Amino acid sequence: MNAVTAGASAPAAQRLKAATTALHRQLDQHPLIRALLKPGFDTLRHITLFRAFRRAYAQCEPAILRYECANIISAPVYQARLPCLARVLGEAVEPSIALATVKSLSAAQYWGCRYVLDGSCHGAQILLPRLRVQLGDNEDSLAYWHLLAEQSSVWPAVTTALNAFYDGQTLHAECVAAARDTFQSFITALHACHVYPEG
Repeated sequence: MNAVTAGASAPAAQRLKAATTALHRQLDQHPLIRALLKPGFDTLRHITLFRAFRRAYAQCEPAILRYECANIISAPVYQARLPCLARVLGEAVEPSIALATVKSLSAAQYWGCRYVLDGSCHGAQILLPRLRVQLGDNEDSLAYWHLLAEQSSVWPAVTTALNAFYDGQTLHAECVAAARDTFQSFITALHACHVYPEG
């Protein structure tokens, strides 16, 4: 019995959580993520973090948007974060990607990706007040966290739709793989950037 088949009667979101716990913990332990809640998290670290996030989102966000263009989903549509990150970083917002050139996701892969990206919104409401203290009231630099905080309200609808999609059935292996790959995209992007000593 493995993470895909174990506890098939449990809600799908709960089974995905069990299947990705190790990767989630690994991501949370990265020095830049840990530094978010500590004094001394300055603008330079913030920019470094956002550049890593942008690389990670580029691996999965276009495919999510393509899936939603071609399918009716039973949850609020995904809110793209790449345009916000580009603006925060002072980089040109890339023109819309030709969705026909983006990889296609199966329904199982779509829900695996959304589980990770929408689940990541939870901490934003906690982080915002602390980041205001450390970075000042610069709304431009905090725009990404505002976006995530606003999107945290859709999490119950996303998990309800995910659970209904599986309705007690065994999780598709590709759903678990997509969730793990999404976590890994962020871990890889963070490890690729220069990490400044924690304050």
